[in-house]
This record gives sequence, structure tokens and C-alpha cells, in this order.
Amino acid sequence: MKTAFASLRQRNSKMTNMVRDNRARLVAAVGLSALMTAGCATTSSYPTGTSLALGNNAVGAPCEATANWSDPSFGDETVKFARSYSVNCRGQQSSGALARVRLFDSPADRAAFASSLSCGAQTPVSLEGFDSATAQRCYDPALGLQTAVINADAGTTSLQISSAADAVGAGVQTARLLAGFDSTGGVTSDRDVVNYAQLAPAPARPSTAVASSRVDLNETLQVVTREIFLGLHAAASNRLKAALNEVGPNTPPAIRAELNLEAGLADSNLRFFGSADNRFSEAEELLRVADIEGERILGRKLAIYRGLHALNRRDFAAAKAILTPILENRVSGDQPLLDPVGISLLNAGRVTGDVRNALNLPDAERLREVVLTSQAYWALSVAALPDNDLELAREALAAARESVQTVVGVDRAGVLWLESRLDRQLGRIEAADGNYDAALAAFDEALAKLVRSSLAGVGTGAEPAIAELQLQRASILEASGASQAEVDEAYGAAVASLLNSRGQQTAFVTAPLEPYLDRLLERSEGGNVAALGDYFQAMQITSESGAARQISQLQLQAGADPEIGALIRSSEEIERRYRELGLQIQESAPGDESLAEARAEYARLEQQRTEINAQLQSDGRINRISDRPADLAEMQALLAPGETYVKLTVIGDSIYGLMIDANGATPYKVAGSASSLLPVVARVRDSIDGALEDSNDLRSFDVLQSAVLYSRLFGPINDALEGRTALVVDGGQVLRTLSPAVLVTDAQAAVRRQSQRASRDYSDVPFLIQKAPISIAISPSSFIASRQLGASTAPEPLIGFADPRPLSEAANLSQAVSIGPCVLQPVELANLTRGLAPIPRREIELAAEALGIGEARIVAGDEFTDQNMLSLGSRGGTLSNYKILHFATHGASEGQFGCEQSPAALLTSFGQEGSDMLLSFDEIPNLNLDANLVVLSACETASELGERNRQLAGGAQPGETLDGLVRAFFSANARAVMATYWEASANEDADIFFRRFYGSGRTRDIAGSLQDAQVELINTTEYSHPLYWGAFFVVGNTTNGMLADGSGSRAAAEDEAAQVAVNDAAGSRR
Repeated sequence: MKTAFASLRQRNSKMTNMVRDNRARLVAAVGLSALMTAGCATTSSYPTGTSLALGNNAVGAPCEATANWSDPSFGDETVKFARSYSVNCRGQQSSGALARVRLFDSPADRAAFASSLSCGAQTPVSLEGFDSATAQRCYDPALGLQTAVINADAGTTSLQISSAADAVGAGVQTARLLAGFDSTGGVTSDRDVVNYAQLAPAPARPSTAVASSRVDLNETLQVVTREIFLGLHAAASNRLKAALNEVGPNTPPAIRAELNLEAGLADSNLRFFGSADNRFSEAEELLRVADIEGERILGRKLAIYRGLHALNRRDFAAAKAILTPILENRVSGDQPLLDPVGISLLNAGRVTGDVRNALNLPDAERLREVVLTSQAYWALSVAALPDNDLELAREALAAARESVQTVVGVDRAGVLWLESRLDRQLGRIEAADGNYDAALAAFDEALAKLVRSSLAGVGTGAEPAIAELQLQRASILEASGASQAEVDEAYGAAVASLLNSRGQQTAFVTAPLEPYLDRLLERSEGGNVAALGDYFQAMQITSESGAARQISQLQLQAGADPEIGALIRSSEEIERRYRELGLQIQESAPGDESLAEARAEYARLEQQRTEINAQLQSDGRINRISDRPADLAEMQALLAPGETYVKLTVIGDSIYGLMIDANGATPYKVAGSASSLLPVVARVRDSIDGALEDSNDLRSFDVLQSAVLYSRLFGPINDALEGRTALVVDGGQVLRTLSPAVLVTDAQAAVRRQSQRASRDYSDVPFLIQKAPISIAISPSSFIASRQLGASTAPEPLIGFADPRPLSEAANLSQAVSIGPCVLQPVELANLTRGLAPIPRREIELAAEALGIGEARIVAGDEFTDQNMLSLGSRGGTLSNYKILHFATHGASEGQFGCEQSPAALLTSFGQEGSDMLLSFDEIPNLNLDANLVVLSACETASELGERNRQLAGGAQPGETLDGLVRAFFSANARAVMATYWEASANEDADIFFRRFYGSGRTRDIAGSLQDAQVELINTTEYSHPLYWGAFFVVGNTTNGMLADGSGSRAAAEDEAAQVAVNDAAGSRR
């Protein structure tokens, strides 16, 4: 193999030399042309880069414009590389561009092009800096949207801005940069230029218009590449899935295959391995189509991506087995896709004075091939390291570097991300070889390049990939024998970066943190208060699988509020400038006159960062949906005497714990590895509801494994838990699908009970719920935010929602139904909804009776539609009048309704045209609530669909999406939420449960009421199995009473108590 690899390197070296020679000649030619036309007045002065940072939009999301090389609005005779720019913003829900900004040689050329649009009447508008501008509403076939089209002129520059209604500001900012404005600052996409709604309507879409996909492959991959190299894998995955949902059956198989390949790799990066396998298989099927264009290239890409997939799974032997033959059989240097002149020309702009012989992003097909080859070499180098095959690792890395040089020209910004990846791998190799100084130098180079590449686009220089680089550098610094103070400082900086970027992807590789956590644990146990605080901070870096995407979307939703949006935007801008200055200071020479000024500004920004973060943390709405790190002192101040908060976090393959109460905190490490304990969690869960997939049989609850879990997770603090008045558990990944309430606290009792496996009576088993009321926390910051809210001031006690009608009972539909980005035919939706058992209003009537409030307002049947819910929850609606909202309906997991991007939601009846039968988690924050409690009584989905969803999500449990619903209701101003880990019963056990839960709610707090209801079922022999009571959990401020009045009025409380007494008396007379 080594001989073949050497031969390959020799061919690659010849290719590199040929590219360098051609590139040098082209640079000289283009440079001479630039000098010859430098004074030409007809040449526009727009920027020479192909990517423009546009600042943040109105909801705080960064936007960028990139040169579009395949805008179908231009004919083949026009060289179009520098003539059209596509606009995208982070967090957008579609794959296609939000806007296009086009440059023309004259207003006449623009007018001629306008014939391809279908437009309404023009309206003159004022556009700062431009000589003239008009706006009109048009249908733009290139975008596939109704857009606001602004024609603007500045000197000899003629532009057309075609923007979706929510992207006009970003389009205008693009035009300003292209016209030469804002070069010294003031860049923002938050511009209120035209009111789209007031523009004259465009004519109906021309009947001759051919329905086509908005997906532009090059454009989509260009943006996705940037997101992936910054570690924004969730954003890349969402964008690619949206693209796949938008392509139609007439889309060429090659495009569908390539989108599946990219989506597969994005999911693999997220560790959704099952979903990745499905994507690769689908791509493989498409590639079997005869005479598919690009089949050989895409087939090679499929093989390489499967090698990268194996690398993500840490199956290094499989990665080497896949990648080695691919690289040994690499095509010759005269392959058209690697032609150096073609590559260089592809990078050249149309305007003669626009010197561009390097990309800002490898977004052309030819360049993607070079990048693909480089990544394959890199992956082979990575796969060689675990076997300590340093020779192969170095050989493969050298070949990757040579391949990268074929796309490195005058401007290296476009491949800095790839160079950074290779520098990082060099650092790993040097560290494995014991050359720590060289390793650290390589990591420093990798960090500088990645930060510079981020700042050149729309990044802040603090993205996940950068944070992980810092963490890896810290671990190498420790191995090098550096001083403990220097090592701890590096780890501290890495943890801060991880905390800052954790909401942007699902998970980090945290194994390098284990030695640092062990050291902090040892110091904390020795009484070091600072180390204890650092330990708590480090425990907060992990984000749950799937939660990052939900957090991001809900933050954007919250950011739509002008005041909150301004805070988010300011935070982004300060962070970006802070990183820029940090890089500038690092690279400055000691005698640089600007260094003192830069340091002074850096210090000012550091203070501003602290202040604005404090403002964000003080905003309850943001905190309830974010995972900003909490402070230990804040936690202690909010815990009542006798109340305990327990946090469990997986770091690497270890589980770390922390018990916090009002008097102090106790850190500990769980015995054994996470990889050995998580299967125990799965076995306990399976012994509860695992048999329901195939039958209604009740399995024997595994009391022994449950006792093992308790001993491992809570054993170190068992004595301290005795006599506690309340327990708040933040179980993270460990208890993601299992309530701590079902854990068995006495191992000897478990052994005795195990000998009676045939018995279904678990009433004598000591469960944790019997020790104290238990509530669940999503994160420390969410706990803090929920505890800081006062009780509801709503005047009415309870409103319930029940009995959604399946579609088969609704009006017949002639058109497909859109569910998020998914499109379902009526028959598909009908089949899905008919498969869900109806949930009657009985439990809401029981709730009203137990609370002693008489009849409750119930929204049910045809009235319970998604549209009516949004109306009731509007600012002028009535939902804010109720202290308790009870939903007796099914919850839908992500991907359940026909495609992977259907949202987590609550099922409703079908409403009017435009209804989708779902109150989805991104709609819930729009509800205007003032609730002490929201009850989601049957919010898990059928087990069969849950299993399908787990496969699509690479092993994720279906209950994880409930996290999104819980967060969404917090954002809508619910103080607490009760939901379920699995589908709850609607039989007699449910009657017992809700009668006791709401009955206790008259006098006890929410957590105590749940404890009473669960213990009552435990004491009822036929319902003592955890299946009947263990599904329920409460999150949020569960120290409130359900009917608590936040007005603080003693008279109001007395009146309420008197009314309850009157109702009781009336009930007894009846």
C-alpha cells in the first residue's frame, strides 16, 4: 500500500507544479489587465471578495451575500460570475436564497432584464446614498417567490435588489456594499426601507411559468460549507433537509443525489448515524440511474463520505479500508475537474479590474472536487493515528496539503478553513510523536486561520469548531508538561468558548476535558471555592441532542421582540469586534503604535460584553429558552431550605455530578463509565413500556437495574438526600428518557422483590419519589429564570383542550397540506391522524371537580384547531386569563408527520384553509399566556412511530422532542409544564391520578401535587407498576401552587379560598 501511495503522491506533485505554473501566468495576465483599466470610469467600485458580511437582521441573525454563478436570470452569453449575489441569513427555514442583488452595465440593460419578472406598479423610494430608486412587488422566477424589487442607481452603478419580504434589509445592505457605501462601518441588515405590504400587488404568477425548485445546488453547498467548517452542523443539516424537501420529482437525479450525500455527512457530523446511513443509501440508489450526469464523480464522493462517516463513528479500520483504495486509484492530473486553468478562470471576475484568482468559498464544482480530495487525504491521516501509524498519517497529510495548494492563490481566505483543518491534524501528529512545541505551533496556526476565516464571513470568531480547537490545544499543552497555571488558564479559556458556542450544535467532543474536571473535583473536595465554581461552569458545556436547533429557533422567535432583538444584535456585534481585536493584538509587532489603542478598545469591549450578557441573563424570556451558563451563587440563592438541585453531566466517557442546596455544593464523580451505564438506563426504560410496541402486555419492572442506577447516580449523596423537602434533577443525557422518580433507593429491597418477578404488585418497592417531591430541570439557567418569575395574575383558574378530530371527519381537501416545510396529501394526513386514539375531555372535567371550581372552559372537537389556538393566544385573546392550561391531546415528535422536518407539536383538529392540524413548537411562543401550569397529559407518540423516528435520528429517543415543547411554553410565559416520557393511559388509572393531582393542587405546590398523585398509584396494587405513574414529570417553577395568585393581594387570596369553600358546599349538596 505504501508503494501505491508514494506513486499517488508523485502524480499529485506533478499536478501541483502544473497548477502553480498556470496560476502564476494567469495572475500576471490579470494583474496587467487591472493596471491597464485602473482609471476607467465605467468600472464599478464594488468589492473584490465573493462573500460579503451584511451584519445582523431584525431578529439578530447574521446575513451574508455570496457571488452567485448560476443565476438563471442571465443568458449563457453573459459571463455571470460577478454579476449576481445571493443573500442568506442564519436560521432561515428554506434552502434557497432570500434575495438576489444583480448588477447591470446600464439602466437600459436592467430594464431589458425586467421583462423576465412579473411586476406591479412602481413606487419611488428614498435610498440613502443612491441617486434614484423605485420599488415594486414582483414574481421573481429565479427565487420562486413574490419579492420586493428595488431598482437603484448610484453614479454609473445600476443595481436590482429582489428580496423576500423578510430580507429587504439584507438585500439593500448588499447593494450598498456593491455600490461602494459603508466601507468604514455601519453595516447592518436591519434596515427599514420599504413596506412590502403597501407595494401594489404583482400580477398572478404567469401561467407559462414552469414550476421549479428554488434549490440552487452550488448556492446551497456554498453556504453549507461555511456552516460546517465553523462547526454549525445543525444549521447545515437543516438547510440541506429543507433543500431536499423543496426539490421536485423533475429535479435531475444528480442534484438529488448530491443533496443526499451532503445531508448524510451533515447528519453524521451530528452523530445521527442512522439518518446518515439512510441518506447515503438513497444517494446510492439515485446513482444507479443509467447515464446520470456526474455519476463517476458522485460515486467517488459517496465512497469518500462513507469513509468520513466511519471516521465520525470512530471506526478507524473501516475508514482506512474505504479511503485507501479510493486514493490509490485517483484519476490522472488531466481530469477536466482538476484543470488548473479552468479552476483559475472560474475564480476570475467579469470586470477586468476585479482580480479574483482565489475563492472565498470552494463553491464551484471543480473546486469542490479538489477540496473533496484534500478532505479524503485528511481523513486517512486521522484514521491512521489511533494505530500510531505516524508514517501513513504524515504521508496522507502531505498529500492533502499538496492538493489544497491547487486552489490557493492571491487571496487565501477561501481555503483558510481547510488549511486550518490540516494544521490541526499536523498538531495531533506532532503531539503523538512527542513534539509538543511543534504541535502547539501547529494548533496556534490552525486557530488563527479559522478565526480569520470566520471573521471574513458572517462569523464572530467564537463558533463551535474554534472552541473545540482551543480545547484540543489545552489538552496538548497539559501533555507537554507546561505549568499547571498555564494549563488551567488554557482550559478555562476553552470552557468559556465552549459555553459561548454550545447552542449552535448538538454536542462537543468533551473527552479532553476529563483530566481538567478531575483536577477541579479534587480541589473542590479540598475546599477550593473557585475550583467548585469552575467545575459547575464546565459541567454546563454539553447541549442535548436536538436541543440546540430548538434553542436557536426559539431565540430567533424571541428576538422578534424589538427590545430583545436589539440586545441580541448588540451582543453579536460586540462579540465579533472583540474577536477581531483579539486577533489583531495577537498578530501585532511589539512596537506597533496601534497596539495600545487596540488594547484599550479590547478592555472596553470586555466590559460591554459583561454588561450586555447580564442584561440577556436578566431577561426571563431569553433565559427560559437559552442555555447561558448559570452561576453557583444564583442557584443557591433560589433554593429553599431543604430543597436540593442535582446535576449530572457526561464528559467524555465519565459522568460528573453536583448536589447544590442553599448552604453549599457537593461535587462527585459517578463510578464506572458512561458507556456502561447508559445501557442500564435503556434496560430500565424498556422494562417499563418496551412491550407496548408489540402488545399490551405488562413487562416485569427491572427493580435490580433500577437500584443499580440509583446507587451509581445518587449513591455518593444518598445520606445527604435523607429528609430533603424537594429534589430538582437535571439529568441531562443520562436521564433523558427516564424519570428519576422510578429509581429504586434500597438495593436489598430490590433483591427481595426480584425473587417475586411473577408479581405485579410494586407497592412495597422503595421508589425515589417516595422520599421527596421531584421536578426536572432542563438546565441551570432555565431553572434560575423560572424561579425568578412571580405567580400568575390571571383571573380564571382552568381552561382545557381535548378531543381533536381526525382529518377523516373534517371537510374533504382538494389540495396538499403543508406541515412546516413538509407537504402531505390529504389521504396521508388522514391515515396518520386516524391512527391516534382519541383522548376524551374526561380528565379536564375531573380536574375542575378536584380543584373545586365548578365547570371549566373546554375547547374541544371542531373548535380545537391550530388556527383557533393562535387566535385565542393572541394579544387580544383569552388564553392569558387562565392560571392552568390542560391539553388532553397527542404530542407529535419531530419527523412523525411524513418527513424529517415536520415539527414537534400538539395535535389539533383541522381548521380552515391553511390549517395543518398542529400547534407546533415554533408557534407556541406566539401564545400570550399567564399560566402557573401547562399540562400536556398524553404528549408522547405511539411507540411504533417513535422507533421509526429513532432510526431516522440516528438513535435519538422520541421523547427528546418534548424538550422543545417544554421550552416553547416557557417562552410563552408558562411558569411550569407537566409532560410525559411515554404515552399515558386514559383509563381508570388516569382518573385516579388526575383526581389526586388536582385535589392536592388546592393546598400543595405543583411538585408536591405530582408526588401525591404518583404515590397514590404506587399504593394502588393494580397500578403500582411504573408504567402507570412514572411517565409524568414537571419542569419549571414547581414551588408555586396551581391557583397561586401573583398579585400579592391578601384580599384576593381570601376571596379565592372563600369561593373554593362555596363550591365545595354546593358540590356536597348535589
